[in-house]
This record gives sequence, C-alpha cells and structure tokens, in this order.
Amino acid sequence: MSLNIVLPDHGPGWSRLGNKIFQAMVAEHFLELLQGDVLVHGCQLPGYFATEYLAESEVDLAELQSKGVWVDLTSQNIPYDLLVRRYEMGLLAGVTVSMWGMRIQNLMNSLPRLKQYLDVILAPISAPKVSNRELLINIRLGELATDNLYHPDYYPLPISYYQRLVSDTGLKPVFLGQLTASEYLLKLSTTFPSAVFLEPDILPAFKAIREAKHKALAVSSFSFLAGWTGSADSNVIMPIAGLFNPIQRPDVNFIPPSDSRFSYRYFAPAKRMEGEGLSPFLERVEATSLGFPPA
Repeated sequence: MSLNIVLPDHGPGWSRLGNKIFQAMVAEHFLELLQGDVLVHGCQLPGYFATEYLAESEVDLAELQSKGVWVDLTSQNIPYDLLVRRYEMGLLAGVTVSMWGMRIQNLMNSLPRLKQYLDVILAPISAPKVSNRELLINIRLGELATDNLYHPDYYPLPISYYQRLVSDTGLKPVFLGQLTASEYLLKLSTTFPSAVFLEPDILPAFKAIREAKHKALAVSSFSFLAGWTGSADSNVIMPIAGLFNPIQRPDVNFIPPSDSRFSYRYFAPAKRMEGEGLSPFLERVEATSLGFPPA
C-alpha cells in the first residue's frame, strides 16, 4: 500500500497559491524519497502530479486514518527520514500536511520541475511588464494592513525601507500586489507620488514578479516563490524580516543556498504583538533595523 498524503483545502482556484505550492512540494519530496510509492489526496494544483500519484476520490480523512497509524505534520521541521523508515517497516499509513514545510533545503530538488510547471500554467496569462529600469516592489496588504493582528511574523514593511531601496538602486519603483485601501497605502502613495501602482489578479501578479529583472519581495510565501522561480539573470532583493528572519523563525528557512540572484536586507527580529497597531509596530521595526543595510 502506498503512503497516503493528504493536503489541506485552501479554497478554490489559485487562492493561497504559495501555501498550495509549498505543501505540494512536501508531498513531492516524499514521492522522491519513496521512489513514487505515494498517493496524494486533495492536491489543488491541476497537473502538478501525474495521475498515477493522485487519489481518484474525494478526501475522506476518517476512512484513511482507519487504515493504520497516521501522523499529522504540524511542524515546519518534518522528520522525512524517520517517517520514510516507519512507512517501510509497515508502521505508517499516511500523513496529513497541516503546515507548509517551508524549509528550502528539503525542496531544492523540486525547483526545476516547479519552474516547468509554472511555465506551462502561466504561458497563456497576460501580465504587466516592468522594464529593466524599474524595480518591481511586491506589496502584500489585505488583512495585514489593519490594526488587528493577523500573524506575528507576517506584515507589511516600513515605507522608509522602500525609500532606501529606491535610493540605493536608482531604479523607478513599481508597486505591485494586493493594494488594499488603507492608511498604509495612502502613506505609500503619498511618499511615492510618481510611482506606478498595479493590482493584477493572482496569476498575472505571480507572472509579473517572476519575469521582472529587478524585484523586491514582500514577506510572503507567494512573493518568495515568484522570485525564487524567476529567470537566472534576475536580481531579487529579499528582506530578512518576519517569517523570513531565521533568528525570529528558526523553524523555517527561506534563504536559498548559493543563489547569486538574491541579495538581502537586514531587519531586526520583531514580532507584532496582540493589540499593537500597525503604525506603532512599523515605527518599532524602523527604529531597530539600522536603516535596513545589506545583510
């Protein structure tokens, strides 16, 4: 019997694309380690897996778990080798991927095929074009732009950081992403009155980030994946902030090894606290991050 791998439902279409990709890559790593002896349930990325590795029926987790020992993966640090040994000894029927497996060292072998997959699904998509004289700055607002805490490690960045990037690179800023009407967006547009602001749909935004020559990432798995799967001659500026900061989140690792496309900017470790408004929090980040120097 194959190892059953259940992926969670992240909603219809291409919503939560970063989460869907990371968790599919976890399943793919198991597939690699077990030489194809897996059965994936609930994958929401059409065509990512060959049909021979996909369950044909809807996910019935209770029925699957009744077949034997089951493990719910709730940590970013997945003990792949231990789980593979337990499966090979007949002591594991399946796993539920309840986290995202955001540790790049375990997923490097999947990168070439992920790029091929994205090339295919994005080929018919029309996306905004950013010239080589412009810096595409990905912005992720939405629920992050309010005074309500969404996630302690997941937040917009101080506007002064973008002023530093524009000054250091000499490139014209193009702000692209989820530009939710908010006090933050008003301050951003006031600070950069001549900048271009674009809010395309999910796949056009992803493609635009991939294709841009110069890009600055948001603290976002979506943003990271778009930058990581881009062309070999691109320049990717990554903030070592929030979820991307290995001091703040030692359980995850978004820093690609030996990837000359990436440059990094320092941020002090900072978790947003319950009841802390966005503006005071960003002022705290700005005050402790030493002007966001290269890291």
